Amino acid sequence: VDGYVRNSIENPLRVNGINLNGTLNVLEAARILNDKNQFERLVFSSTCSVYGNKNKPVNEGDELKPNNPYAASKAAAELYCYSYYKTYNIPVAIMRLFNTYGPKQSKDVIALFITKALKNEDIKLEGGGLQKREFNFVNDIVEAFLIMGKNEKAIGNVFNFGSGKELSIKEIAQKIIRYSNSKSKIINAPDRPGQAAKLCCDNSKAKKLFNWEPKVSIEEGLK
Repeated sequence: VDGYVRNSIENPLRVNGINLNGTLNVLEAARILNDKNQFERLVFSSTCSVYGNKNKPVNEGDELKPNNPYAASKAAAELYCYSYYKTYNIPVAIMRLFNTYGPKQSKDVIALFITKALKNEDIKLEGGGLQKREFNFVNDIVEAFLIMGKNEKAIGNVFNFGSGKELSIKEIAQKIIRYSNSKSKIINAPDRPGQAAKLCCDNSKAKKLFNWEPKVSIEEGLK
């Protein structure tokens, strides 16, 4: 149900233009400002999707194997960020975010499921919802952004930010239906291409260097 991934499958050139060329434009602006000593730091928001499908919690040293054009465009943008750090000494910090959710979100799986549940509409699960993911409340991710924007150890480095606690998409749907007292029914739908079966975070690097780890549980966050 990831709109970004589906959009990239249907419109790969457009998504590449936004994610890769857009990032390159920002990096060029940063280079100009940096030459004038008017630039402090660029924090690049990447995605766990760059890892592809992994059977174990992924760490920053794992090989990148994007499953879809969206993930490929973000992986390429990461490499551009690192190249500008090495070539032009641009202070860049790279974050690999795992699924984030929270108030006022309009897209992505949790927001879509909640909207359906509140309307008592059926919730369709691609591939039966057996895919395993982790979900992180927006407050925890905002804290991560602030760390990456301030801590000197972030520059020239990449960090995972996630909980390491995975759930199936079906379990998420069931929790949402239960917490909202919804009459929604779960309906199985065909799986879509380019979807990883499992993605879970090893956040030990951020925990060790920044003492960062999520504070909001999935149950608390959904409620």
